[in-house]
Amino acid sequence: MNINIGENIKKLRYKKDVTQEQLADFLNISNVAVSKWERGETYPDISLLPILAKYFDVTIDTLVGYDFAKNKEIIEKIKNEYWQFRINGLFEKATEYINKAYIEYYDDYTIMYLYMIDLIGGKIASEKILLENKEKILHISDKILSGCNDEKIRLEAINMKAKLLFAEGDKKKALEMLQRLPDFGGTVGIKSEELFCGYETADSQYWIRKNLYSLSQGFAIRLIKKILFNNDYSIETKKVNCENICNYFYDIYSKTNETAILFLSHKLYENLALWTISYFGSEDDIIRIKNRELECAKDLDKICINDIVLKEIINEMCNGKSLVERTLEFLDTAPQKTYQRMRRSEKFNKLLDMYR
Repeated sequence: MNINIGENIKKLRYKKDVTQEQLADFLNISNVAVSKWERGETYPDISLLPILAKYFDVTIDTLVGYDFAKNKEIIEKIKNEYWQFRINGLFEKATEYINKAYIEYYDDYTIMYLYMIDLIGGKIASEKILLENKEKILHISDKILSGCNDEKIRLEAINMKAKLLFAEGDKKKALEMLQRLPDFGGTVGIKSEELFCGYETADSQYWIRKNLYSLSQGFAIRLIKKILFNNDYSIETKKVNCENICNYFYDIYSKTNETAILFLSHKLYENLALWTISYFGSEDDIIRIKNRELECAKDLDKICINDIVLKEIINEMCNGKSLVERTLEFLDTAPQKTYQRMRRSEKFNKLLDMYR
């Protein structure tokens, strides 16, 4: 956070038409101290801020140059750019970016949370990384819980402390900690839907559809993981089963034109493509699955033109871009070796060109 208190004191002193000596006499300090403030060499003691604010007839926020509206806009921009780096696979750049932001906006709770997430490498972290960063995680989590009013950030801090307890081997305390979180039925989406329950209104339909899209994302991720983490099957069987499920849901969409099913199909193909590229897929597998994902994305981009709820979801997911644009941007820039190898493939580039 930029502190402009010295410069502001100088401007306010000129406005009030008082000298450094007069201000120093009023505060019972040396005029050298006032001179150092105005040159930005030192800051006034925090106990003097209310006295200075009253003397100049301004708020403390005005005195220190803190612009809440502007600061909120800056923090939102940092948050969006940070997640965009991660979405595009630019993890080192994301880390460098949020580390710099944490130094400058060390007292902002959103930045604290993003810094903590990055510290452990994302929302899913290994026990080793959690334990290596234990002191920082506890410090930031406790700071958030003691002063932050944003419930989402507070809940993430509780979740982080539970993960740390689990990493330390205390499964019981970790689960007890998570009892402080709302269950599925207590989420804002479900409670908002219940508010309009029984009313055939646009508001009711809005929340039903928004919850459907939200549930589809979680369902797709967990269904693919359930199959892939099942050690009773070979990798080939897992791959075939996952793709059959993806095709099954897309076939349902083809017969019903239900947008929520198309959205689910897209998330299924997207998650399967991610695992296929990262772990076990041949070039043909990757191209086939990625083509189905992009096909779904293209259809969703068309539908969202007239679907306000879907448009909101896609804007939030893609930071204002279309699904196809976001996917192509990721595939064009992801630094991992697998993606670099795929970008050298003529067949893969032909696929991407089809959707440009």
